[in-house]
Amino acid sequence: MKKIVGLLIILIFVITLSSCQEPEVNPFELDIIFYNQERTLMNLTDNEKRAIFEGVVFYESAISFESQFLSLQSNDSLDDPLDLRFSNIITRNYIDTFDFRSFEEIDLNTIGYEQLIDTGGLSGRLKLFLQLFDNFTDTYFTSKIELSNPPFRITAEENQVMTTTEATFELPVLLDFSIEITPETLIGFIEPQITLLQVHEMEYGHYLTVPISIDNIIQDVSINAQIELIIVEGFIVYATITSQLASLIIPVNGLIENTEALDVSITIDILLDFLYTKDDILLPNETELSTYERVDAFSLPDIASIFG
Repeated sequence: MKKIVGLLIILIFVITLSSCQEPEVNPFELDIIFYNQERTLMNLTDNEKRAIFEGVVFYESAISFESQFLSLQSNDSLDDPLDLRFSNIITRNYIDTFDFRSFEEIDLNTIGYEQLIDTGGLSGRLKLFLQLFDNFTDTYFTSKIELSNPPFRITAEENQVMTTTEATFELPVLLDFSIEITPETLIGFIEPQITLLQVHEMEYGHYLTVPISIDNIIQDVSINAQIELIIVEGFIVYATITSQLASLIIPVNGLIENTEALDVSITIDILLDFLYTKDDILLPNETELSTYERVDAFSLPDIASIFG
C-alpha cells in the first residue's frame, strides 16, 4: 500500500512539473517571417558575440534560395553612358527526393552597349536572359536576346537540352558571376570587426549586423559593405551582403573608344534565404520541357544579322 501511495505521489509530481513546462517548438515549422520579428539590441562583450555565431552552419535541410544583383553604371559625361545591370537568381535543392537539383535565372541588361561592340549605328537596350533547369540527368537552357529602342523591339529565343555532363562547359554554366558564400566566409568577414558587431535578440533567434570591408574586388580596390544575419538554433537561415560605391575608377584600356579608364558606381546586393520550399518556385512542367530541342552544344539565338 505504501508503495502504491509513493508511486501516486511521484506520478502527481511529474504531471504537475510537466504542466508547468513550455512545449518544445521547432521555429522552422512555424509560419513566420523571421526577418519581420521585433528586435532588441543586446549589450554583449566581444566574447559573448563570438559565442553566438561560433559553429553555426547554413540551414540546408530544405530548398535554399539565393539572389544576387550587381549594377555597374558610368558616372562620366559620355553621350551614351554604359549601364550594366546583372541579376542572378539561384534555387538549390538539398532534398534528393525532389525532381530537380538546381534552377537558375541570369538576367543581363545593358544600355550603352554600342560602346563595346560595333552595332552599325543601333543603340538602345540589349538584354540577355538565360534560364537553367538542372535535374539529375539533363540540363535545360532557355535563352532570349532582346534588342529594343522605341519604336522597335527584336527578340530571338532558343530552348535546348543536353545531358548535365555535356553541359558542364557550356556558356550559361560558365557565365556564372555568383559569389560563393559559406559560413566560414561570413565569419571571416565578421571576426576582424567584432567590436562593431551589433546583436539583436528576437523571439526566435538573433539578428546580427556588422560593417565590413571587401578587399581586392577590382584592381586592389576595397569596398565597404554591410552584413546581416539571422541565426536560429545554430543555423544561419537568412543572410545578406549589400554595398554601394559612388565612385570607382576601373581600367578599360581602350575597350571603349578613346577611353582608358571609366568612373563607375557599383551596387552589390546578395541575399540568401534557406527556408524556401518547393511551392515557392515556378518550375517548368513536363509538357514544357518536352518541347526543348536536344543538342550536342549550346548556342545563343542568332541575332548577328541585326548588327550588319
